[in-house]
Amino acid sequence: MPAHYQGYPGIVHGGVLASMLDEVVGRVAMIGDHHHFMMSVRLQVLYRHPVPVETPLKIAGRIVRLRGRLGKAQGEITLPDGTVACEASITLANIPEYLLTSTNRKLLDWQLDP
Repeated sequence: MPAHYQGYPGIVHGGVLASMLDEVVGRVAMIGDHHHFMMSVRLQVLYRHPVPVETPLKIAGRIVRLRGRLGKAQGEITLPDGTVACEASITLANIPEYLLTSTNRKLLDWQLDP
């Protein structure tokens, strides 16, 4: 993470880490169906270890449960030595159809295959 993402000197801001987890872990429902768009409705982040700036990170997410219109997923950010820096649990909900049909995906630079 570049230095301009620091909160305290030399340490990545926790809000940036939460955003990264929300983005990665929030998309795990798309693993089985890349047209299954869900949004975060609850995000819990546990910070375990400070993340120094300019450090390469690994972010992983996995589905815990998808049932009906709701889902649960978990993920973590790890440092190069394997230390878990932070972890997240997320509750997801299907994006309402009216939002999907009224969104101009070209503005988001999203592309869907037929």
